[in-house]
Amino acid sequence: MVVMAGRGRCGSGGLEAEGRHQIKMADDNEDLQADEELPAPAEDSFEQLENDSPAERSGHVAVTDGHCMYVWGGYKNAQVRGFYDFYLPRDEIWIYNMETGRWKKSKTEGDVPPSMSGSCAVCVDRVVYLFGGHHARGNTNKFYMLNSRSTDKVLQWVRVECQGVPPSSKDKLGVWVYKNKLIFFGGYGYFPEGKQRGTFEFDETSFWGKTPSPRAAHACATVGNRGFVFGGRYR
Repeated sequence: MVVMAGRGRCGSGGLEAEGRHQIKMADDNEDLQADEELPAPAEDSFEQLENDSPAERSGHVAVTDGHCMYVWGGYKNAQVRGFYDFYLPRDEIWIYNMETGRWKKSKTEGDVPPSMSGSCAVCVDRVVYLFGGHHARGNTNKFYMLNSRSTDKVLQWVRVECQGVPPSSKDKLGVWVYKNKLIFFGGYGYFPEGKQRGTFEFDETSFWGKTPSPRAAHACATVGNRGFVFGGRYR
């Protein structure tokens, strides 16, 4: 389990950062390398989609802020190209207004994340936080934020420069929000063979019961001060 914490400053709210969008992170993956920087995809690498509603997709993220739901990323099947999957455009986010029942496509700029699936996302104080996922070169552990209520004409992504040891690159993980902290659990990733992962000391005061088994593609939710995990896959 990974905890990312802090108090925030990003537009109108968010997790408080130290310096320029920095959030402390804690995990035991100090020796794992982050993914390489990805070039922008070619404009013709995406299928032409209707503009009045988002395309069908899997592996996307969806978060709510007030009466709006924000949908980003994922992949779909290109039926006209031999039935293979392709990632959806990374520079657009779909917004569903639950009061009017209408979809709106919004273009984004800035430190736009690569096209991905299997990321996790939450919205805290009108700021969307996006972590992890799988792209054309494998998994990532990059961390991004987007002010959903920005007054700019185009929504701006900002890549968060983190302090401490980051979580390993992974996808299909879960996340909770609790007391101004993001808590990540599970996911698929690469475990380095032949490396000592360190020594650990058992602390009885930090033990609450039987821990969940390793898993990915599960569901997470919070009710009050409790976090719940349901389902998922081990292989």
